[in-house]
Amino acid sequence: MKKRIFDLLITFLFILSLELMTKIIVFKSFSLFNFLNILFFTLGLTIFIYILTTFFKRTINFIIYYFILSVINLIFIAQIIYFKTYEGLMSLYSMRQTTVVTEFGNSVLDMIYRNIFLVFIFLIPLVILIILNKKVLSLKRIKFKLKPIFIGLFLIVYLINIALLQINKNDIYSSYSLYYKDFSSPLLAAEKFGLLTTMRLDLRNTIFNKEDTFKFEESKIDFKIDLKSIYLPNILKINFNELINNSTDETIKNMHQYFSNRKPTIKNEYTGIFKDKNLIVILAEAFDPIGVDETITPTLYKLVYSGFEF
Repeated sequence: MKKRIFDLLITFLFILSLELMTKIIVFKSFSLFNFLNILFFTLGLTIFIYILTTFFKRTINFIIYYFILSVINLIFIAQIIYFKTYEGLMSLYSMRQTTVVTEFGNSVLDMIYRNIFLVFIFLIPLVILIILNKKVLSLKRIKFKLKPIFIGLFLIVYLINIALLQINKNDIYSSYSLYYKDFSSPLLAAEKFGLLTTMRLDLRNTIFNKEDTFKFEESKIDFKIDLKSIYLPNILKINFNELINNSTDETIKNMHQYFSNRKPTIKNEYTGIFKDKNLIVILAEAFDPIGVDETITPTLYKLVYSGFEF
């Protein structure tokens, strides 16, 4: 039993060392509460990996064990390189975007070269494990009577994780909200839960297509639509020929020629609905809906729920 506990400890320290190095490099901060979250999420993952790698004969268990740890190591290295380049974390959502994947793929060798020191640092725990190999690790098949013990231990750690998530659950961007409701900030999630838990949540949301729970209500503004304007081109009464003939500035003349040859856009059912109204246009790039709150941001809340959303 001592050897099994030692196996757990070695695996736990391996993953925790990667998580802590990531936290130091990416966030450069320390929070006891976040550390406890990372600690217990890492412990739960460690027990899960140990159960997976003790089902078969020792040789097969070692193959599975090192494969899993190598993948984990590769994930950390890839994320650190990505962060050093784009100051963000690579998510499964971003990987679905062709431009992001192409951009990252084309420059990956250059990024590795620029961060080669960090790559070596993150490889150290895995190299140490490979060198020690069977000298320190047992990974013997778990006897049937011991399996309930490890499964029970995993459930206990899981319940502790759930309990930690309940602390300050109603706060904005609380651990509870990030874990269950609004996984809209991978960086913040990684700071609170660790990188591997964040990627697990990202995978969960991708598989189940879980979108942000915040939804805008339909606008209740009653606009009168002029059906005669639908499908007509948006053309202003501008005599471009006269402007071109009367212009002495070559640049201005070229501009008139350019605009005169532009194909006009077509009107639709929304054309003209803001006529004679006060119009406020807000372009919110990378907007997070959590910023809309009836109590904290009442003005923004009114704009959202009594305005027109494009």
